[in-house]
Amino acid sequence: MPVNPETVLNHYLCYPIDNDGFRPPHGVEAADQFLNDLKRPITILRRDSLWIPVTKNHKKHPFPEAHLVCYVAEEPKSIRKWVRMSNQFDFETPYGEQNMEAQKLIGLCVPTGKSLKLDDRPPPIPDNVSHFLCYSTQGVLNTFPVNLDDQIYTTPTKFTVRPPDRLCNPADKFVDGKPSPRQNNDAHLVCYPVTPPPGFKAQKVLIHNQFETARVTIEQPNRLCVPSLKQLLPGPPVPHGR
Repeated sequence: MPVNPETVLNHYLCYPIDNDGFRPPHGVEAADQFLNDLKRPITILRRDSLWIPVTKNHKKHPFPEAHLVCYVAEEPKSIRKWVRMSNQFDFETPYGEQNMEAQKLIGLCVPTGKSLKLDDRPPPIPDNVSHFLCYSTQGVLNTFPVNLDDQIYTTPTKFTVRPPDRLCNPADKFVDGKPSPRQNNDAHLVCYPVTPPPGFKAQKVLIHNQFETARVTIEQPNRLCVPSLKQLLPGPPVPHGR
């Protein structure tokens, strides 16, 4: 019986971050269900975003210190997988289900400690969240509002959610052969572009993970990632009404 992903994984609000001073690591490999659980070399290109645990419609996140930093990444082999994702947003789709095609690998997300105090010691790396491999995708979803709050938006704030463009699988990560196994094979993330209210002011935060310790600037958030279950499909789903 699959676990309820919301009991083992946070919702995340994603903040783009700068690339100043970043040196891409080498010797990185990863494995997930789309890669047939076989580890393959992953090329890390640059920083993408800091993912901060977020409260959605007043529902608390289970692991407040379990942040992620996602890096733009690529893997040479093409990926085409059809999946049916299930989460709290199913009711916002025309037929109550979210079918999508994973198209190519675009990112690797790693557990990260984060502090708003720039002079702090490097915050500890959380050990209760998986690494994730993220793939470009597209799905159908009605546009709708949702209230979110986190360490940056300290009171519930209305965001507009749009159709998904990213699917993230829990993954095993290897650096120079040293493994970091996934925490839970059932808990995935589907990411939805969001439009926040105007007036966000960029700010610096301190991050610490296996790749780096750095002070980075976060910009206006652009995605909400939601804990989800995944079902692999044998091919494109038959359109409704046929």
